Amino acid sequence: MKESNPDGRLKPEEQRLARQYAREKAVMFARRRGINLLRELGPDYVDLWTSRVVRKLKQTRPARR
Repeated sequence: MKESNPDGRLKPEEQRLARQYAREKAVMFARRRGINLLRELGPDYVDLWTSRVVRKLKQTRPARR
């Protein structure tokens, strides 16, 4: 997914694809456990919580150089 970028950051299109991928994974993860995440939380909250989880994961991971 990530194209080569000297500063290690994702380009805007890569960021969009990463968010879409994370959302799809969250929905599939819940579905395997018998939960309809979109119905339970609604699409806006799925996006919000996916963003929060990704942000927390990025904070706990050491910075790449």
